[in-house]
Amino acid sequence: MARLANVSQPTVSRIETGRAVADAEVVTRVVDALGLGGDAAADLAALVERAYGVARRRVDAGVSMRREGGADLVSSAVDIRCFQSAAVPRLLQTEEYARAFHALAGAGGDGGTNPLADTSRRFTFVVTEGAIRTWPDSPGLMVKQLDRIADLDRKRNVRIGIVPWSAAVPSVPLHGFTLHDDQAVTVETFTRELTLTDPADVAAHREIFDAFESAAVFGKPMHAVLAAVTEDFRQLEKSHPSR
Repeated sequence: MARLANVSQPTVSRIETGRAVADAEVVTRVVDALGLGGDAAADLAALVERAYGVARRRVDAGVSMRREGGADLVSSAVDIRCFQSAAVPRLLQTEEYARAFHALAGAGGDGGTNPLADTSRRFTFVVTEGAIRTWPDSPGLMVKQLDRIADLDRKRNVRIGIVPWSAAVPSVPLHGFTLHDDQAVTVETFTRELTLTDPADVAAHREIFDAFESAAVFGKPMHAVLAAVTEDFRQLEKSHPSR
């Protein structure tokens, strides 16, 4: 049973003797390994939810300033894919943008070395046009921020795409997330950063990322979008001076 459920034998023993286990998902694995179906499986699933207080999973929209778990994954991952629909991805932020953004969130910045400098790693960023049009503090800050995005896109290990407002989105962009070597995905919420390692979760987010990547423009078309948005911020800056 332990082998079929991919858990340890002592864990199966704990379940058999009615003792608690660390993760409710372990119980679900054992139920699946038993080959139960229909009402019996549904009844057991309901019992597990009640016993462990398991809420049905939902990821709320938002941006987290708590990145401890994600930072460890970023430091070791080779192929990183990041999607954002509400803000510029952290790794692409200027210092000024990061300070203004963290000030709004009531949290401090990360600091440290930007992993983009490691050319042995590959980074793909896909953002909506709305993300680069959402600005903290002042329009002038965004002019510098968009210049940085243009510069970083010229790095050989960095690829940046923008889903323009003129393109239909392939999915509802509920939240930002980052894929790490297709082994884990970090999902940002208003209050915390969730690290998901279940293969089904990772695969679902990879599918969503691929869909947004297909809708995005890269290279010269991406730089054209940046230039147009930059000009809009230059015009906006005339009526919104820097603070």
